[in-house]
Amino acid sequence: MAIRYRTGIDGRNGRPLSGWPHCAQSIGIILETQVGECVMALDFGAELVSHLGDNLVAPVVLRIYQDATEAVHREEPEYRISRLQLVKADRQGALHLGLWGDYYPEGRLGNYDLVEPRDGVFVLAAGEAAGVRAGAS
Repeated sequence: MAIRYRTGIDGRNGRPLSGWPHCAQSIGIILETQVGECVMALDFGAELVSHLGDNLVAPVVLRIYQDATEAVHREEPEYRISRLQLVKADRQGALHLGLWGDYYPEGRLGNYDLVEPRDGVFVLAAGEAAGVRAGAS
C-alpha cells in the first residue's frame, strides 16, 4: 500500500508540496503565528512572539521550548518533537530553534506505524526575514 502523503502549496513560490517539506512548512507557520491571530481559529499558533525581546535566561528558554512543543503537538499530528535547541540567538535579534523528532506521514489519519526521523531549523526572528530550513536527518 502506498503512503498517503499530505499535499499542499509552497507558501514561497506556489508550487506543490508534499511529505516532509509540507509538514516542515506547517510547523513553521504554527511557530510564526501568534495565538489569537487567526480569526477563524483563535487557538491556533504558539505564544513565542511574546518572548521576543526577553533576556534569554533559563526560565525564558524553557518557556519557549514548552510553548513550541505544546503548539506543534496540538496542531501538527504528523510530527512529534523529541529534542529542541536554540541553535542561534544573537544581539541583532536572531532566534533560530532546532527541532529533532519523528515525522509520521500518515499521522493525520491516526496511523503512527510509519515513522521517519526528521529535523529542522525554524527561524523565529531573523532581523531581516523569517522562514524555515528543514533538513532530512
